[in-house]
Amino acid sequence: MQETQIPTAVLIDEMTEIVRYYCGEIQEYTEISEFDNVATAVIKKYFNAREVFFDHRNKKIILRVNVTVEKNPMIKSAFSRVTLDYENLDDFVISLLETDQESLQYYRNLLKFRRIGKS
Repeated sequence: MQETQIPTAVLIDEMTEIVRYYCGEIQEYTEISEFDNVATAVIKKYFNAREVFFDHRNKKIILRVNVTVEKNPMIKSAFSRVTLDYENLDDFVISLLETDQESLQYYRNLLKFRRIGKS
């Protein structure tokens, strides 16, 4: 059975809705919420980050990103810590949504696994 492809505009709208919905659920001192999992997935994809940490109190996102080290053949890669500030987390995450085919397939899979998890 062939899976029906969600049109790009509908997919981006659905991802936007999910981000906005779960952003409203964030409490300052809560455990990682489902929003953080969705936001983490989008942020990891966009920045090619290995790890993502949220500091909601200070409105910061801390990333651990892979940095290629080409000058030293003994070191294939290294990691760097990057801190991002944000004013509005849901707007920031939504601004990272991309419409290239690879990203769209990633979002389709993300939505698919979210639905399976809720079943």
